[in-house]
Amino acid sequence: MQIAAISRSASNGMKVLFLTKYPPIEGGVSAQNYWLARALGEKDVQISVVTNALLVEDAYRENINWLDGEVSSKFQPKNVFLYSLKNQTPTHIPYSPAYLSRLVNLGLKAIAERGADAVYAHYLEPYASAGFILKKITGLPLVIKHAGSDIWRLLRSEDFKYFLGWVIKSADALLTSESLSPMFKELGVPQKKIKYIRRAVNPAQFASKGARFDFSKAGFAIPPNVPLLTYIGKANLNKGLFELIEALSGMSSDFRFLFVSNGPKFEELKARINSHSNIKDKFVYLGFVPPWEIPNILRATDFLFQLENDFPVPIHGPVQPSEAIACGTPVILSEEIFSKLRPHFPSTSGKFIVVKDPRDPQALREVLKKSLNAIEAAKSDAGEIREEFLSRNHWDQYVSDYIELFDSVAGRRFNIF
Repeated sequence: MQIAAISRSASNGMKVLFLTKYPPIEGGVSAQNYWLARALGEKDVQISVVTNALLVEDAYRENINWLDGEVSSKFQPKNVFLYSLKNQTPTHIPYSPAYLSRLVNLGLKAIAERGADAVYAHYLEPYASAGFILKKITGLPLVIKHAGSDIWRLLRSEDFKYFLGWVIKSADALLTSESLSPMFKELGVPQKKIKYIRRAVNPAQFASKGARFDFSKAGFAIPPNVPLLTYIGKANLNKGLFELIEALSGMSSDFRFLFVSNGPKFEELKARINSHSNIKDKFVYLGFVPPWEIPNILRATDFLFQLENDFPVPIHGPVQPSEAIACGTPVILSEEIFSKLRPHFPSTSGKFIVVKDPRDPQALREVLKKSLNAIEAAKSDAGEIREEFLSRNHWDQYVSDYIELFDSVAGRRFNIF
């Protein structure tokens, strides 16, 4: 228990060890934890981020200029300190990256150097697994939050379910959704440990007014009065991207399409675009960017695409549409995504642009033509959608709920000791 004792007794402020994805890892979990860590740091909560982010594969790596001082300050904002694995694992047979053992080791180092009142692990493998071991070693309370893919793919797998079941049951608090709580009760998690914190986005960052992305720094220009269409995310199947290319190839309208993307299907996607001589010069490729650049891109965008369909993780709920809505950016959505948003927009649900079946290029083309011919109307509708969203987007409460939760689990620990 010696390591765990280096805690709040050494500081008047809360100290939380984050075990999670973090930039330059691309994706929603990484971005959510960046914005949360940043917000907690601004509230004088000290965050030590323990991660394997600097070892992320190139296909999922955000483009970050590490030598830029301003970027460095954004990457590690106030009271946020990064501990990342950087080197390849020493040779052993059979070889593995050994992330679990190495993250536990790095977590022990971070706790020894900076202290911790609680461990927060977002995503089950390897982060919650490492948090489970840290809890056993140090006695620190553990808060676990899952995503959709780790529950759907990992917890249900024969290779993980027995151990991850114990990991989840060991947590002092489990952050989930109300719809999934029966599953965790059946697993053996007591109701008092199951917590809900409603997701929110920071309106100070994701706002309709503010800086716009400077495309000239990326080596290209967007002509004036030409609509900018944008896709942000991994280039996978089930995202409607290949169908979108086919739809755009049959249109005479001028546009520029920005791909903030990479991933397993990216080169195939580019090849498909280049096979259409009438549109190939209208596409620009930025690669993945860090979370703090996303608001600037959204403000520069006329239409953002989220055409996820038949997604292999049905409980997946991307936060990106909410970020675009907060910026007042019109979003063209699949019915699959819209069905998850519809209940939260009783007054403006009829103003969303929805593609019933993104797998149908002709139907998608008709939606595109209608949208490009009515950009100002789409922006006006997006403004109304934004107002309804802001009325229920409680960012300050979201941050306060996390502080209260960490304080609660840490308080239980200090009552014990």
